[in-house]
Amino acid sequence: MGRRPLYLTPEAKRDANRAKSRRSYETHQTSINERRRARYQPNTKITVARTSAANIDDSSNLPESAPGVAYCVGRIQHIQENISKVLNHQPPPLYIDAVRSAYMLTRDIANIQKAVHKMRHHQARIIGPTSKEWMDADVVRRNVGLIIEGLEDLEIHVMMGVDELDTHYKTGRLIYQTW
Repeated sequence: MGRRPLYLTPEAKRDANRAKSRRSYETHQTSINERRRARYQPNTKITVARTSAANIDDSSNLPESAPGVAYCVGRIQHIQENISKVLNHQPPPLYIDAVRSAYMLTRDIANIQKAVHKMRHHQARIIGPTSKEWMDADVVRRNVGLIIEGLEDLEIHVMMGVDELDTHYKTGRLIYQTW
């Protein structure tokens, strides 16, 4: 013998489900409303950060309609400074050569992967087009791209074999050696 049906008609089943939903809503109404309020509140932290960064930079030559441009310019300069710190204020080929030398000593590919990851992080932080500022950002983006290309070249040669990397280095055929 099976269990007898709780609801004899589809309408009775629908009414029971509606009553169950209504009871659940009444029980959890305050937490539901709090989540809704939090979701639709404006995010004040973002506007405060943009305002403070815009006040730091000299934006006297910018139009009134572009308060974010000064912020972008400041961010680009900050990214360039961070990249310079990562490179230890050396030209990119010397930095990549240092990464290669560290790999040759330890034979740990994680060092190369960390270096690529750092540069990808900086590349991802560079912001979209804003006329002259975009050109400045594009120069930084290209520099970061070249560094990533050189580091990935090291990584590829390591995957082929340590001897392959050493041979290419001694013959000067690694990408960063041709810059």
